[in-house]
This record gives sequence, structure tokens and C-alpha cells, in this order.
Amino acid sequence: MPDLSSSGYRFMGGRLVATPHGPAVLFMYDDPGGTRLVLYTRGMTVDRNMPMSRHARDGLEGVAWSNQGVGYTLVGPSSSEIRPLADEVRGLGAPGPSGLDPAGRSRPPRGEPGLPGPQPVVGRPYSLRSSSFA
Repeated sequence: MPDLSSSGYRFMGGRLVATPHGPAVLFMYDDPGGTRLVLYTRGMTVDRNMPMSRHARDGLEGVAWSNQGVGYTLVGPSSSEIRPLADEVRGLGAPGPSGLDPAGRSRPPRGEPGLPGPQPVVGRPYSLRSSSFA
């Protein structure tokens, strides 16, 4: 998990989520002013190495890129300085989903013999604009 504390953001938590493209990981951060950021990462089978691109919609801004088969998107309110933070995350060598190998292929679950490995958590999305679930 990338450490963004030098930019004033504290790690709040993370989730392994199921997507139509396979497992993904969400990491959530906030700053003392209550601004929230989410880092989304998943294995990529297409567009395995893409430069950073900016996206904005409905008051949110994001920067997306992929590197060696792992895709990343950092999202926050449009008022946040998202690009410098995305540059920081990229420079930290952000991790990919634990269920994927560096080529973006599924890995067998880790667990004790006879016990299931990690299971995806699927739930209601957490709002970037408030402290409640959507």
C-alpha cells in the first residue's frame, strides 16, 4: 500500500473487490481537512503499459495509468491536487491486487491447507463526499 503521509494523507483502509475484469484493490486515504482519495488497482490484459491520463466527471478528478500489466487510477475531488499525488504513487511502485501475478494473471489463493484463501469483499461503495456508505 502506498504511503502518502508525506503529502498529508493518512491511510483509512482498503478492500479487495470483485469486478468484471477480475480482482481489484481499493485503498482509501484522507487528509486533516477531510479530503478523500481512492487508489484503485487491478490486473490489465489490454493496455498493459499506458501513460498517465487525466479524467474528470461530476466533481471528481482521476489520473489513470498502467505499468507492466497492472492498472492504477487515483481519484479525488476536483479541488484536490491529484496529478502530483498520482506522480508520487507511481514513483512509489504502487502494488497490484494480491490475487494477480506481475503479468496480471490470477494466482491461486493463499491459505492454510484445507482452508480457503482470501475472499473478495463486495459491499456498498464508500462515498468520497461524506463519511457514510452510498
